[in-house]
Amino acid sequence: MGRHDEALDALGRAAELQPNDPWVWAERCHTCLESGRYEQAILEADRALAADPGYAWAHRARGTALHALDRHDEALAALDRSLELDAGDARVWGLRGAVCGHLGRYEQALADLDRSIALDPVDGHTHWQRALALTALDRIEEARSELSTAVRLTPDSSRFTATRGTINLRTGRLTEALADFDRALELGDAPTHTLARRGKTRLLRGDTPQALTDFNRALADADADPSATATLLSLKAGCLRRTGHLDTAREAIEAARDAMNSGSGGDSDAGLVVRYEGALLAAMLGKNVTEPGAGAMAAPVDGNVNAAASAFTAGGPWAALRADERFARAFGDGPTGHDRNNSTITNLDRASALHGSNARSAPTPLLETALISTVSVAVLVRCALGDWSGAEALIAELLDGASWEAVAETELGLRDLVRLPGADTERLEAIRSGLIRHLRATAAVPE
Repeated sequence: MGRHDEALDALGRAAELQPNDPWVWAERCHTCLESGRYEQAILEADRALAADPGYAWAHRARGTALHALDRHDEALAALDRSLELDAGDARVWGLRGAVCGHLGRYEQALADLDRSIALDPVDGHTHWQRALALTALDRIEEARSELSTAVRLTPDSSRFTATRGTINLRTGRLTEALADFDRALELGDAPTHTLARRGKTRLLRGDTPQALTDFNRALADADADPSATATLLSLKAGCLRRTGHLDTAREAIEAARDAMNSGSGGDSDAGLVVRYEGALLAAMLGKNVTEPGAGAMAAPVDGNVNAAASAFTAGGPWAALRADERFARAFGDGPTGHDRNNSTITNLDRASALHGSNARSAPTPLLETALISTVSVAVLVRCALGDWSGAEALIAELLDGASWEAVAETELGLRDLVRLPGADTERLEAIRSGLIRHLRATAAVPE
């Protein structure tokens, strides 16, 4: 029997002796919250409130459990009742701010978090939550400042340090991002995205072998989420491709395809990333990445000669990429092509991919963004297909609303295309030059 079970057992005996004592039920509720038993915590809070309806702590505890169960509207009602009874509880204001963030009410979240900080200015978690709300409102530099405060107040928090690393990556502070990710990993219990983000930082710094090491480690630690696994495998494949290990890259892409087929399928954002990397690799290999009928990236099964393979023989990888009918269909105009990818600009790179299950650490859902920008992939696809007007339209939106990280990611992808034999290097280099100028002008710290 664990210590929480022992505590509940002892408190249960106490409740039998004093069933009308709200403190006993509150202690049982507290134990349930600590052990992640949120449904039972709500029941225990209700028993405490039955004994004392004016028990502000019990309303707060009930709101905490409801928030952890993603029942945010109910949580808000419970927290409001707690504040009616005790408006000076900093933790309630902080938790209310977190709940409002989950509901997308970011301005209200900031107001609540400010109330919490006024009452308790040294709680690093509240400053972290405030940074998440600021990031969702695209107030990135303010968010970074808030994260620095959170790190200063709680220097042993890997979560706060890793989140600042993600903001540094997003704004082009690659050296500082790398230092933050290193520190978060040294501290232990770092968020699941930390290794992948450090790999992304190293990739943009030009350290492909070390980036590959991080992606491999991230894959070893990855959870069962098929989209996350497929994205990491695509990044791994890209590193292998850039270092000339094409057959190993092919294995990684086929594993990514299998992950997508086991999850949300090829039409998800991660699926688009897998398709693009697979098409690029297939063009370089001059053959299909998968066998007929194997899934979203499979070759046609109608008996026709593969156009991409024929084009490879005649004109090399660039011709093969543009002639691949599967590639064109996957990324052409329509619900899985330009229109779909163009619409993603509104949610592009809002903040770090964060994870957490309990009410104190759970991030605002809008902040959980992909490791690879789908708009960046859309630009590269348009260039690969020779749709220069479509590429220019997407680039204009990319430069208007995207992060430094997303633009740098696009420039890296253009370098891949420029290296393909037979590529339209003049057009690609002209686009690259524009992106490089933008990166130099917008990087917070020139690298």
